[in-house]
Amino acid sequence: MPVSKKRKRAGKVVKKQPVVTAPDLSQSWNLKLKPSQMIYLKNDPDFLMMVKMGRMLNALLFAMTSVAQFAKSDTYLAKRQYRRGLFVLAGYLHESINVLKATETRHLTMDSFVPLRKIVFNPEYKKTREYLRAIRNVAGFHLADSAEHENTKQALSELDLSAYVLMGADNEDLVSYYFELTDILDMAAISSQFKDERDPRDVAHEIHDTVHKVAQEFIEAATHFQVALAKKMELGEYVYGHGRKRPEQTNEVPEVTDAPTE
Repeated sequence: MPVSKKRKRAGKVVKKQPVVTAPDLSQSWNLKLKPSQMIYLKNDPDFLMMVKMGRMLNALLFAMTSVAQFAKSDTYLAKRQYRRGLFVLAGYLHESINVLKATETRHLTMDSFVPLRKIVFNPEYKKTREYLRAIRNVAGFHLADSAEHENTKQALSELDLSAYVLMGADNEDLVSYYFELTDILDMAAISSQFKDERDPRDVAHEIHDTVHKVAQEFIEAATHFQVALAKKMELGEYVYGHGRKRPEQTNEVPEVTDAPTE
């Protein structure tokens, strides 16, 4: 008597069939998790790494959007958003690098991880990592001087105050208010750590350019690594997709080339 299909399948893991194709990036799209498949994902190291990378990308793209959106405007609101966005972007990039330093071997050795590994470990990015650490420690997330680094007093003693605005606003709307001096002081304090007899403004521009460039590199590399993880774990088995036409939307990483006028 032939064995029934039901008995044959008993006790075996049935391979789930992929149901998702690559999304059309010209449209609004999303991939939704099937609730019944979470049991397979919650302990999957590849999925956990994908979530970790997603957290980094959310933070970096949040800051990058502010920097890119306000880079070419000279209003007080734009200068505030650009400069503070840059500090936050550098801080999140520093934190992301620290997280990836503890990456497990299973991911560290993947070919798709190579571009990220360069940023995290290679000597050619050493100066960038120093810039990011300095911004993070002085201005990225801290609002007060540490006991050992009196940044405000030191920066004030070295700054040519005749060249800078104390505060300003674009109109009576409070959202445009900008106490400009503080960000100038913070950037001066950061630049002074790397000036090597150079003009601090030249150092500041170099730091700005480096943060922009490496942040974009990191975001693109992290996105490609996420795609590689999705392919490795056959993510299509766990999700279903949906999209609708929105021609005005772009999924490209925003690029930044020019800083607002000092």
